[in-house]
Amino acid sequence: MALHLYGRLSAVAVAFAALGACSKAPHVPECDRLKDSRDVDRCYSSAAERRQKPELCTAIVGSLSRAGCFADCGQALSRSDLCLKAEFPDSAARCLAAVARKRQDPAMCERILLPRNRDECLTEVAQAIRSFDLCSKIAHVERQFQCQKKLAQQAQNPELCAKVGSWRGRDECLLSFLSLQRSVSSEGMPSVLCERLQSPELKATCYMTAAWQDPRACEHVDDSSQSFRRLQCYRTAMEKMKTRASCSLIPDPFLVDECLVKQGTGGQIALCDALKDTVLRDGCWASATQPEMCLKIQSRPMRKQCLSKTWKQAQDPSVCNLLQGGERGECRAYLASKKGGTLTADAPYRKGR
Repeated sequence: MALHLYGRLSAVAVAFAALGACSKAPHVPECDRLKDSRDVDRCYSSAAERRQKPELCTAIVGSLSRAGCFADCGQALSRSDLCLKAEFPDSAARCLAAVARKRQDPAMCERILLPRNRDECLTEVAQAIRSFDLCSKIAHVERQFQCQKKLAQQAQNPELCAKVGSWRGRDECLLSFLSLQRSVSSEGMPSVLCERLQSPELKATCYMTAAWQDPRACEHVDDSSQSFRRLQCYRTAMEKMKTRASCSLIPDPFLVDECLVKQGTGGQIALCDALKDTVLRDGCWASATQPEMCLKIQSRPMRKQCLSKTWKQAQDPSVCNLLQGGERGECRAYLASKKGGTLTADAPYRKGR
């Protein structure tokens, strides 16, 4: 026990001497009674922060724990001098960045040794004081652009994107505003936002995102009307549409039909009647549960298949004439029992179209 205390007091004395502190060692009795040195360090670190007495950090033997103690106290007390006593660059950087942000003082960021941490500090202070000029002091180009983009977003002003240092950064900044404003006018013409982009790829992305609000924006994606990306643009826009009226804004008739099927609201009859493509329209009628709708199907095999699945819901007994063999007789007998009468073999067939 004596050796344990002697070793700790020696370490404290060395720490005090290195820090230019007074010779009297700090003392926390409840911490000194602990046996494990790591527990003692944690106890002193907690006491230093809780009591706001950074001098207690000097009693910590472990260098990493001691650095963390000074960094925590520096943040709590907004004292950069305590940050600089942290022996590890990461701990000192974390502390200085927090103090710089709290005091809105970018000069403190310059005292950070690690370039990445210094850039992060400058970014945080730049956002706090909303300074584009401070972003330009960031060494890493990509982080500099990200700083400028965040400031433009903070101000909700796409015009600030013009201050971003590269055309790629400016494009990305402008593109980030798609979620903040309507990108296509009520007449469906492209907004200034997408047109200002210099990258063809990002411009296409802009119009594809704008198409979520108005599918006519897809007309500006690629030169060919049948390009994969333009068709994909329309199909993605369909997923965002809330009414069938939006489908009519699509110039391709087949895609309009596809859009109407995806919407699937407003009643089965209205939906199927609106489809132009014969195959899609037949498929629409075939998906109905009423056999009278099966009679509207132009394809004879599909019509019979539809009736075969739905004839028990029929109100018109003439639908049985479209069935074959035993199924026709079963249909007549079933419908006759529902109506309390009989059907003859020559019952007239009335095509319900």
